[in-house]
Parts: sequence; C-alpha cells; structure tokens
Amino acid sequence: ILETIKEPPDTHNMETWQSACWAMGLSGYRDDITEKGIRDALGRFDTLDPSLLRALLEVSYGLYPREFIPEIRNVLYHTHDPKLFAMAGLYLNRTDFSLETAIEIRDLIIKKFSNIPENPILEMFRAELHFRPDRPPLDLILSADFLPGSAVFYTFFRQSRDYSGITILRKSDGQFMIDKKNGELWRIPHLGRSNSGLPGYLTNGNTPEGLFSVRGISVSDNVFIGPTPVVELAMPGEISPMEFFHGAVEDTVWTRQLYMSVLPRHWFQYLPVYTTYYAGMAGRCEIAAHGTTITPEFSAGKPWFPLTPSLGCLTALELWDGKTGGRIFSEQMKLINLMKKEKIKKAYWMVIELDDKKSSVGQADLIRASRILRQQSGQN
Repeated sequence: ILETIKEPPDTHNMETWQSACWAMGLSGYRDDITEKGIRDALGRFDTLDPSLLRALLEVSYGLYPREFIPEIRNVLYHTHDPKLFAMAGLYLNRTDFSLETAIEIRDLIIKKFSNIPENPILEMFRAELHFRPDRPPLDLILSADFLPGSAVFYTFFRQSRDYSGITILRKSDGQFMIDKKNGELWRIPHLGRSNSGLPGYLTNGNTPEGLFSVRGISVSDNVFIGPTPVVELAMPGEISPMEFFHGAVEDTVWTRQLYMSVLPRHWFQYLPVYTTYYAGMAGRCEIAAHGTTITPEFSAGKPWFPLTPSLGCLTALELWDGKTGGRIFSEQMKLINLMKKEKIKKAYWMVIELDDKKSSVGQADLIRASRILRQQSGQN
C-alpha cells in the first residue's frame, strides 16, 4: 500500500491505486503517508479515471470522515457525474450535518442535473437529505399476508451498519422457524456493512434495505468469500420481474409501482424499503449472503468485531484453522444446512433497519417490536 500511495496516480498505475484503496478499506489501514497520498490524489481529481476517483471517495468516506473537506467539496462543485456527486455530497453532509449544508447540496443537485427523477442515485440521495420517515409497523411486513405462500428471510439491522444484525426465517406456511434445541427463534448474526459504509443504493455501499429475490445456492470463486456455499440474491432491475417474483407476475418491465404492489399498504410511502429497487435500477448487482475467509483481526476494536465488512453483501461469521485450512466454525453453514433441510429454493429476503440504537440487534429487540414474533416464539 505505502509504495503505491507514495507515487501520484497516473495512467500507468491507476489499477494499483484502486487495489491500494480497496486494501486500505478492507484492513482499516491509515497513517500519515496514506492520508497525504489520498489528499494529494483528490487534489488532482480532474485528471483521474472515474473508477479511481470512486475508490478514493469510498476509502475517504470509510476511513477519513473529516480530513478531506476542501478537496471533496471541490469534487462536489465540479463533477457532473451523478454517482461521484452523490458520494461527495454524502461525505460533506455527514461531516457538516446541518440544515444549511443540506440546502446547499439540494440547490446544487437542481442546478447541475435536470433529470433527477430519472436517475435512481440522485433520487435516493436527494430524499436522504430530508429527515428519515418513521418506520411502519413491523407486523405488517412479517405477516403471512406479505408474499403469501413464500419463504422469507428477514435481516434486521440498526440504521448504523457498524453493528451486527440478525436474520430469521418465516417459512412458506407463515410460521417462523423455531430452534428446537432452545425453543427460540432460529437466527444467525449478519453484518450488512461495506468497507466504505456508504449507503446501499451506491455500488460497494452497505447491503441495501428492502426486498431481494433468493436465486439459489452456489459456490463462489472469490478467495475472500471462500469455499462455503453462498446464497445468491437479486435486486429489481438485476433480473426480470418474472424471475424476481418466481413466475408470479408476467411483467417484463420494472416499475416502482410493480415493486410497491407487493408491500403492505402502510409501507407504500416508506422510502428506505425501496433502496433495493433504486440500487438495482442504478446497476448494482451480485449481492449475496456469504461466509468469509478474512481474518477477524482486521475488525479488532470495531463495533462489528468479530464479523468482517464486505463490498455490500450479507456476511456471516466463519473461522478457519490457520494450519490445516479447515473450517472451525461457520454461521454460513448453519444457513445453508437450514435451506437444504427445508428445501428452500424460491424465496425472498427482506432487509429492514429497526432504529438508531448503537448496539447489535438481538432477539429481544425483535420480540419487543413485533406481536407476531412474541406469539410465535412463545413469549408474552
């Protein structure tokens, strides 16, 4: 990393710079040399390939939340790329969160872009500058009336993805899976944080909130994911409506209304649950629920330890023997074994953010929030 960062980015080393940014994000590595290198690179942003500038903005958002305000403000005012504009605006809005900053950025959006409703990234970013709406009742989305007859995995996170969430399963009969060993809800912890921590509608951002289609189980050739099977997920726009809804609709063109049509009525206007829709429309793809070969040591001291961030997938804890390479522990295999035992193939996966508490999500949070879960888990 250090040797790459010491040399300014140019046409001959763009790829190594991108790799260095990814490695810094993965490992959480930062020091005076990397800070200076990134600052200098951002200062010459107009000479950089857009893909490298995206990588620089990602690592800046993830590791340097306050250090590059002048440089990123310059990007905001001079770029006409919607994705780069949103990334720069998100950095500044988080660093200097105020009504004045939000108004400044909203005015710039209108000034720079004439097709905001047609651009999914700008549409979500502009909405995000407003206050977050109150979440509708959970029971409406947990009910057997939501996607009736289909198995649905639910993953619940905090609004801050620095904290782990938990995943539970509603079976096709509308009942939630219970662990026979303890009589509690079947569940596994998941992390939905990306290396950058950017919102889910951006490529390499956090796992988007909203509805996914479960496509099946496969094995990845990514060395950081490892040999444990993964659950392939798809967003609207990534596959056709007919594929997404497992043949339940005949539509060939995605619309917001089609996605909305499967939601409970009180969830229609809850914008966060549309993040998967807008992420898919923006071209985001290849999100999965998977294990990891990345050592938890990279996450030491972080709120999400011992889980590890990814590029936006749902990651489960796995531990490996450093000598034999064998798997010691795997929450991912617990998920895969359940899917095979229950013969789950055509299913859905819903990601929901509960609240803004600064702690990992536990079963007690779900029991408090849902009458359905209290009843089905035998707790009153």
